[in-house]
Amino acid sequence: MSADKGLNMAQDPVRCSLCPEVVVIHCGSCQVNLCAKCLSTHIDRNKSLKHEIVPYTSQLVKPEAEIQKCRDHPKQQCDLFCQDCSVPICSRCLTGNHKRHGAVDLEEICETTRSTVKEDLEELRKFRKEYEKVVGESKEELAKYIEESDKERDSLKELGKQWHQMIDKVIDKVGKDMDEIIQSDTKCLQDNTEEIQSALQDVKDSIKANEDILQDDRFTRLLSYASKNDAFRIIPSRPAIKTAKIVPVNVKEGDIIPKLIHFQRSICTKLPGYSLNRTGDVSSISTKSLLPEPELIATVKTNCKQLKGICHNEDDRVWIYGTDEILREVDITGTVQNCITAISKNSQKDIAKNKMGEIVFSHLSDECVNIVREGKISKLLDLSGWIPFGVTFNADDDLMVCMRREDYQESKFKGRTYIGFTVNPNRRIQQHNKGKHAGGAWRTHGRGPWEMVLIIHGFPNEISALRFEWAWQNPKKSRRLKHLPAKTKKENQFQYRFRIVSAMLNTCPWCRFALTIRWLKQQYVLDFPLEYSPPAHMPIAYGPVRIKKSGTNSKRGKTEPPNEQGDEEDIEFLSLLRRNEKYVRCSVCRERTKDYDTLLKCIHPKCSMQAHIICLSKKFLTNQAGQLIPVDGKCPSCKAVVLWGDLIRAKHGCYQNLEECTSAEEDTEDADWTDQLQSHVT
Repeated sequence: MSADKGLNMAQDPVRCSLCPEVVVIHCGSCQVNLCAKCLSTHIDRNKSLKHEIVPYTSQLVKPEAEIQKCRDHPKQQCDLFCQDCSVPICSRCLTGNHKRHGAVDLEEICETTRSTVKEDLEELRKFRKEYEKVVGESKEELAKYIEESDKERDSLKELGKQWHQMIDKVIDKVGKDMDEIIQSDTKCLQDNTEEIQSALQDVKDSIKANEDILQDDRFTRLLSYASKNDAFRIIPSRPAIKTAKIVPVNVKEGDIIPKLIHFQRSICTKLPGYSLNRTGDVSSISTKSLLPEPELIATVKTNCKQLKGICHNEDDRVWIYGTDEILREVDITGTVQNCITAISKNSQKDIAKNKMGEIVFSHLSDECVNIVREGKISKLLDLSGWIPFGVTFNADDDLMVCMRREDYQESKFKGRTYIGFTVNPNRRIQQHNKGKHAGGAWRTHGRGPWEMVLIIHGFPNEISALRFEWAWQNPKKSRRLKHLPAKTKKENQFQYRFRIVSAMLNTCPWCRFALTIRWLKQQYVLDFPLEYSPPAHMPIAYGPVRIKKSGTNSKRGKTEPPNEQGDEEDIEFLSLLRRNEKYVRCSVCRERTKDYDTLLKCIHPKCSMQAHIICLSKKFLTNQAGQLIPVDGKCPSCKAVVLWGDLIRAKHGCYQNLEECTSAEEDTEDADWTDQLQSHVT
């Protein structure tokens, strides 16, 4: 008789951690199970620890913890957890790749997570009860709905029988009327036929009599002859009767149904959901949500000239307005129910309705918001200095107005654009506005004042920036931009140039540069076309900025040692290199080198990654075959995603920490934020 091997293993007693004997005692300090023979051996091996020896009880003793070896130090056991990298580590890792990372005890965080799982489990059990309750209610609602629907269907069948009986009665009545008409018409035709037949017989008798007189030789009959032809000259009239016909009335199905029955559709509403917090309190959730796709309910024909705005009223009615300066309330059929004349010189821009049913509309030229109360228009808000556009009411019935300042003035030469390259935009814009004799361009001479509205910076060097400028100025000559459509009639020059640069930012090699797109003037901001959205690694910034850099004297343009004006982390990094002037190990190829100029350092302050430029670029381009310039990649040490451009700028000491600057700083020549917009500092 053989026993199952799996069953033997499942029933096998707990063994000693040092030998195959059965467990007798348990060390609570070391969390190991021991037999009586191995107790002294265990204590001798760990004399520095205080051992808590208790009898072994399977219900009280926790299972042995899972032993996990360190990934970087295979001989070390993981007893810590790195919160920055979310991986188990050993104590030696704190001096290596996980230096300055937040580390906690592995067992402690496991216990914390276990407690969280228990709490979530209890909460999930509560959720299960609530969901079971809701499912039961939903099934009851479904059964009730099916039962009531069956009753309504039976009612429709009974109504159909009544309709059939009514139609049968109508057909019988029409049939009787038709029979009476047919009998009357038949009798009339028969009488007329008999009358004509009698006259025909008289004609025949007269013919026979005249023939007999001609054959008889007696003169007495000739002398007594009297002609009857005058009586037969008038032929009797006869009736012309058309057959009675059934003429069906042309009634459409859609017209007859409302006269026979009114079908009320089912009303589908959403009961508000509710959320359960940890204490068991219930809070409702709004059921309002946007439709995934718009639905066409009805098409309303209006006589409004150039419809400009619409506002829903109630009961399938809407308020509309157009260029004819009349506010109309129309129903779903297009019939005008109410009309208000608003003498606004075509200046109304939007319309809204509050909970009281009052209509408000913005007035552009008068810089106010008007309200319609009891059919009269009055001023609700005076917005002197501001031009109102959109108006609406929020959930609390508070009026919200979208407006802009009145002092906004557009350029005199609207649509004129100029594209150029500079390392000092503030000084350059002054030269353009002063004219060609002051250093401005010929194209901008005498056409001011000019405003600089968009800057694209972060090029590796001046040559690449100048090539970008030339292609932007000459898209038809550039072999990379010849496929772009020409300027359309609907586009002004500024919109056309912006479309060109949007396409350039998605074209190689510029799409791989660590560029920054900055709008300097908010009123000129345009949205990028959907097909030419900037790459994810190119940030879009707004407003004037000031740049902070290390390693360069902004007044003299001289490069100073980074350890004197550089970042604190760079000082520590360079100091470490100078103390250990022998070798530095590359984090990618693991080779040691003394050539510090070929090394890149991670920009994250807690990461000590150092790697060759070539090695790191090859690692970043692993999944980007055919490319020469990386865009981004994961740091081999901290696993954080970093931009290649940031690594290069950090190596050269150019940290483009852009900050908002005040108007006073913009006018200061010494604090010029545009002095070093290039990525590469020389």
